[in-house]
Amino acid sequence: MVWNWLTTFIETPGEIERLCDNVDADLLGLCLDTGHYQYGGGNPVDAVRKYGSRIRHLHLKDIRPAVLDSVRRDGVDFLEAVRRDVFCELGEGTVDFPRVISELTAAGFDGWAIVEQDTDTTKTGVNPLESATRSRQYLREKIGL
Repeated sequence: MVWNWLTTFIETPGEIERLCDNVDADLLGLCLDTGHYQYGGGNPVDAVRKYGSRIRHLHLKDIRPAVLDSVRRDGVDFLEAVRRDVFCELGEGTVDFPRVISELTAAGFDGWAIVEQDTDTTKTGVNPLESATRSRQYLREKIGL
């Protein structure tokens, strides 16, 4: 297998379920990436409900549903999906962050959370610092984090 950093090897709900069914939770925790989980066909809130006690790290990422639909319809690869801006600033997509955080809190999550946005920085007008600042503001205003 050739490693490609632009790919996720375990991403879909079925792949994660198979992994968790076959590996002891004491040996392997999860890093839930909300955007990748939704990209892979799942609902991040459902993932937290099912695997909450196993989640050790959290990557907060949002996703544009119309772009995701076109990516699936056109059968493009992950890199092209990023080029099409499938991921967006927090609060601009469909991930229900208030419920994700609420469910994680109920599950006792006390790990790290990273705000992410996979984006094509070669595109005109893309400013990662400004984007990250707006996503951070969303977390403060909407969730109180």
